[in-house]
Amino acid sequence: MEPRADTFPNKNSRYKCWKLTGWGVAGAAVYCAAFIARAFGAADYKDLTTYVVHFNFVYAAPPLFELLNYGVLARVAYYLPYHCPIHPGRLKTTFTALATVIEALGGYGAYYVSKRSEPESEQAIGRGCLAASLFLQVAVLLVFVALAAVFHSRARRARTPRGSAGPNAILWTLYASSLLILARTVFRLVEFFGLAAFKPGEAGFDPSSVAAVVRFEWPFYVFEASFMLCNHLLLGVLHPRRHLPEDNAVYLAQDGVTELEGPGFKDDRNWCLILMDPFDVIGLVKGTNKSMKFWQGNGFSELREPIAGDRTTRVRHHERRKR
Repeated sequence: MEPRADTFPNKNSRYKCWKLTGWGVAGAAVYCAAFIARAFGAADYKDLTTYVVHFNFVYAAPPLFELLNYGVLARVAYYLPYHCPIHPGRLKTTFTALATVIEALGGYGAYYVSKRSEPESEQAIGRGCLAASLFLQVAVLLVFVALAAVFHSRARRARTPRGSAGPNAILWTLYASSLLILARTVFRLVEFFGLAAFKPGEAGFDPSSVAAVVRFEWPFYVFEASFMLCNHLLLGVLHPRRHLPEDNAVYLAQDGVTELEGPGFKDDRNWCLILMDPFDVIGLVKGTNKSMKFWQGNGFSELREPIAGDRTTRVRHHERRKR
């Protein structure tokens, strides 16, 4: 039998983590569609439909990779919940809600900015939405990295045998991925403001007055295509799931060597309510909030210094402690 190519989708299947890292495949597929549209559009500059498709898809792909990163950090927080600055169950829903807003603003803005035939009022609204999407994307990325850094610092200080190596590798991968996406987003911001001077319909328009990031294609291939390709390859080679248990209800006890099965962090509320109220303020007011830190009563409340020879105790499924 010939060996199967060890691609990102194959790793997702091997680790059974499509719900966790499937966003990376979706992002790559959207990018492929964008480049196909770009190739067709290169042969006919007057084909507005192809240009609109390319413009929208190329803006839609990066937030999908961000969703992957948000989910991965949440999974690491599920495994080491006592190190997370906010409740792990709220981390993913909060960033997912923000990513949804970014994607909606970016999609609306990109559509109207790319359609020069629309009324100026619609284009102005589109430019505002696109700018808001890009600025919000940068802000959320910076907050995400800061949150991951605080979590990382706490985990490293604990120095538990299993609570450092795997999460440490995952977090460094997330830093690199976030940096690549951030650099790409900054490039898009620079390009956005450069597009303001691109008004070919005006009398006396001078093409040389337009910023280089708009006039030439090489900035796109360097700061967009190359950076996002590196991001995809990074996540494929250093696949985050290989350092995490398959079951997201399994977490590492505070002693650093015992794995327990908790109730998990699944939010049973309606998905629309989750997006509108990620911190479950309504549940907090009504007394139905389920964000109790269940790991505090597991009998392993004290963090300790690692002892030579410590190994992880992986309790068999039918013998796991039920919380």
